Amino acid sequence: MGSTTNVRNYEQDHIGYLNLIQGNITRMAGNSALMKGFAATVLGAMLGMCGMENFEWYYVVIVLIPLVAFVRLDIYYLQLEKRYRNLYTIVARDRNQHQWDYILDLNSNKLKKYRDDIYDGTGFWKTLFSVSIWQFYIWFVILAIVFIIFVA
Repeated sequence: MGSTTNVRNYEQDHIGYLNLIQGNITRMAGNSALMKGFAATVLGAMLGMCGMENFEWYYVVIVLIPLVAFVRLDIYYLQLEKRYRNLYTIVARDRNQHQWDYILDLNSNKLKKYRDDIYDGTGFWKTLFSVSIWQFYIWFVILAIVFIIFVA
């Protein structure tokens, strides 16, 4: 009876750990969406400035500075989200391992042997050219160019 209880406890711990990882994935996805919302707000401000009588081309450049920061933060959150999804896959696959200890620090020494799998597909350039980044932010670049050429 003792071993059955240990197996049940392990299963509950395993599910609890997966839920913790899922919470991080959800939080990173929310942060990424928040960055896109802030970027859209800044773009709205830029559109509003275009209606000003004394609009200058360098206003677009000034607006692009925070947009670059939002893109960088969005990339960062997407990288973390992908890394936690990779960790989730590893933990879900290795059901018989009793080593996890609810580790959420992706740089923990206990996760060292999984580091390549955790960081797989999460490089800066790969994330920058992911669909959720370039297809969203390319419109900001196009609009900025249009404003500089035709409005200023």
